Amino acid sequence: MPKENLQNIENKEPSSEEIEYVAVINNEGEVEFEARDKASNPENDLKRLIIGLLGFTRNEEGEDCMILQRRSRSKKEYPDHLTFAASGHINPEDLVEDEVDFIGAMARELNEEMGITTIPSLALISSFESREQKEGYPDIRKEMMLGVTQIELSQLENFTTTDEVSSYELIPWEKVLTQVMTDPEDREEKYKFTIPFEQSILHLVDTADALMREP
Repeated sequence: MPKENLQNIENKEPSSEEIEYVAVINNEGEVEFEARDKASNPENDLKRLIIGLLGFTRNEEGEDCMILQRRSRSKKEYPDHLTFAASGHINPEDLVEDEVDFIGAMARELNEEMGITTIPSLALISSFESREQKEGYPDIRKEMMLGVTQIELSQLENFTTTDEVSSYELIPWEKVLTQVMTDPEDREEKYKFTIPFEQSILHLVDTADALMREP
């Protein structure tokens, strides 16, 4: 994200009540921190800053696969859906000299959610605004910062089920793309994706198509 959009960051620390603060982008395009409950409430119409990490590996059959989390059935949003290898909010701890360290935040989430302690090489590849519709509320807006990484199968050995993530799946990239491009009502039953993940894949496909059409 451009440095000029990171001015006036309010680096709030959790209080004794352990309030969690997450990053939002205000109307001036600047990053601020709000209590997570407030930021997540669609009535407040705040655009949250979210990281989404696309993880790739090669399975035992030699196929190039995406590593997708399957969210816990107990999750309020998108229970039992497939999503990024790691994703989450930007926290105050993700600031380095008043700038958001997106790569560091992705490494943190990969460790917290997938148990990967030896962090592989990560790259920030794109960003876009994700919008989700919720009846009776303004669109839920998220500024998605997308990253990519290559992970060895052995690095997944420390994965354990958590309240957030029930499992992970290795799915050939072509299969993921085919299912995302298929109408949800016509997909195979197991392929339920979170909206931000779907929109991220479509965004990258559209970006690649646009580049291919350039003279």
